[in-house]
Amino acid sequence: MRALVQRAYGPVETSVGVEELRLPRPAGQNVCVRVRYAGINPLDWKLVEGHFKWMSKARPPCGVGFDLAGEVHDAGRGAARFAHGTRVAGLIPAFQRRPGSIAEYALVPAHLLVVVPDQVPLDQAAALPVAGLSALQMCRMTKIGPGARVLVHGASGGVGHLAVQIARNLGGTVTATGSVASHPLLQSLGPGRVVDRSSSAATWGGPFDAVLDCATTLTPSDLKILLAPDGHYVATTPRFPQVIVDTVLNLLRRGQRQVLMLKLDGTDLEALMQQAAAGSLRVVVERVFSLGDAAQALARSRAGHVRGKLVVSMDEFG
Repeated sequence: MRALVQRAYGPVETSVGVEELRLPRPAGQNVCVRVRYAGINPLDWKLVEGHFKWMSKARPPCGVGFDLAGEVHDAGRGAARFAHGTRVAGLIPAFQRRPGSIAEYALVPAHLLVVVPDQVPLDQAAALPVAGLSALQMCRMTKIGPGARVLVHGASGGVGHLAVQIARNLGGTVTATGSVASHPLLQSLGPGRVVDRSSSAATWGGPFDAVLDCATTLTPSDLKILLAPDGHYVATTPRFPQVIVDTVLNLLRRGQRQVLMLKLDGTDLEALMQQAAAGSLRVVVERVFSLGDAAQALARSRAGHVRGKLVVSMDEFG
């Protein structure tokens, strides 16, 4: 089979390439998936560059990627409920296993694999796992419910565009920030208001009960303006030393300021997939790359300002 392989730590343009590997064989509660599409996440290129070496199993030579969708090829004895040919999506657990979703075949633990309804295209299904779980858990951490005033900052990206919709589905009144060029996309997602992220935070309509910082660029000064006294804030990634300061100050605050610690949950992924099938959650795919151009997909992700998600097709080589 063909797979994208990380040969060394360094820039994605020179550190990864497509190679022929042996077909993986599932055992126990693992499923071998014939991958049709793999979703790209920022963690993919960060691991290639050598971030998180102390906790990652992505030590070259190794595969690349975690999100995927395709059909069941084979299953271990503990995963026999997944019949051959079933359309599925899921993820390889980051930091627990070596990555490898950008490949024609990949092994996935059964508890992180869900059936993809016929209404959901496989490219969209492949883009959903990490971003969707992140968005859902950020909404939970900020306790969004009916009538909540919600700000989603950096709302046109992979996590942000899903967070806008999930917060809306939970009954929140959503304000979404993004570049002017991204406003048509944001307006199509159904927020109550769209604002230019480069404008002053004082004009965004706060205070908000929940602030989801999907760009991790809001400062403590911004939050004084944007966050209600008992409001909750969550960012997708930590910023030091502020994350340490917030951990201490949270003991004294009514509202909490936190960083997402993603929990991989197949039940949550199943719920998200059902929302996508029902049409209440739209997964936006900015571009589909061929397997031969997978390094370009990683470079595009690293460049930033992706609207929605990027995916790689295993059925196209380029």
